[in-house]
Parts: sequence; C-alpha cells; structure tokens
Amino acid sequence: MTTVLTPGQLRWRCTRRGLLELDITLGRFLDSAYAQLDPADQAAFAELISLEDAELWALINGTEQCAAERCRPALEALRDSAGVGGATRNVVPLQSAAFA
Repeated sequence: MTTVLTPGQLRWRCTRRGLLELDITLGRFLDSAYAQLDPADQAAFAELISLEDAELWALINGTEQCAAERCRPALEALRDSAGVGGATRNVVPLQSAAFA
C-alpha cells in the first residue's frame, strides 16, 4: 500500500535533506512540475524521495539507472526539471533494496 503524503510532508522530505543539491532540485521540482504528474507518478516520486541522498542524486544526475520501471516517468520528469533530462554517462543499474 502506498502512503499518501500531505503537501507539507512532501515539501519537508524534499527540502530537509543532507545534500543541498537535492534540497534545491527537489524543491524546484515541487514548485514547477510535481502538480502535473498523474497520481501514479506522484506515488512513484514519493517512493524516489524515500531513497538515501547518494542513491537519489546518482539517479537524478544520470550516473545510475533506475531499475524500477514504475519510477522511471517520475524520474525523467525530475531530470527534465533539473535540466539533465536524458543525461546518462557510464550508467550502472541501481539495485536498491528500496525497489525490491
């Protein structure tokens, strides 16, 4: 079952991270593009932000590839919003326990 986050909880999880780059990137995404996601992609985004900072940043900047098909549309929207859409270099599939 997917947990539905309130707007306040969502903002808190996006902007109170240990990596400033994520705070900025995720906060801007919430302000500019999150509302345009369909409910399934919003749930996938909530799943993405549950990842550890290093894992999530690697997915956003394209050094890792998301193994969870259900999260790819939300990740692509996030990458596009951050200006790194489609960017991949030396991609290694991410095998996170969070996506098991």
